[in-house]
Amino acid sequence: MKAIKSKIIKFLLAPAILGVLILVFILLMKNASEYMGVYGDLDSTLAQASVIQQDLVRHEQYGHNYYDIGKFEATPMGVLKKFPIATISGIYRPFLWEAGNPFILLAALEGTFLFLFMIYVIFKTGFLRFFRIIFSDPFLIFSLSFVIIFGFGVGLASANFGALVRYKIPLLPFYVASLFIIEYIYNKKKSLK
Repeated sequence: MKAIKSKIIKFLLAPAILGVLILVFILLMKNASEYMGVYGDLDSTLAQASVIQQDLVRHEQYGHNYYDIGKFEATPMGVLKKFPIATISGIYRPFLWEAGNPFILLAALEGTFLFLFMIYVIFKTGFLRFFRIIFSDPFLIFSLSFVIIFGFGVGLASANFGALVRYKIPLLPFYVASLFIIEYIYNKKKSLK
């Protein structure tokens, strides 16, 4: 898209590309759903996530290394109601006071570091500038969108700290890199003034 000079062509091409991608995604999901079993459609996927999440909070089975975001209806609205708590849980939990063993304590220190580093970057860059930097860079938009969506899925579906710590590993490099990039862009712009 950067190679295209005409704004009119870009304006017309971007929605067309998005439309084609959405159509391809719908066709792939429609054809693949028969092979995906209980994850073949949205309703059964949400129902399965609810069952797994409720199974993992049984402390008599799994011990006290679990967290509970509360029950949720297996509907899109029911799941969206859990978006804030599930996303925070997926990215930052376990918290320090939830650590019941040395392994979970290390994970809690990691989550605390991530939270404090995010707060540091926001205060250093300024709240509005923080978001301006994000929305001015396509990589940051992609990376932080991935972190939020993946963190939400992980926080929603897992309720066991051991599983949570393993499941959230793919989002960590994107999150940390994004924070460093935001700080780097801010420092670079500041040094040019």
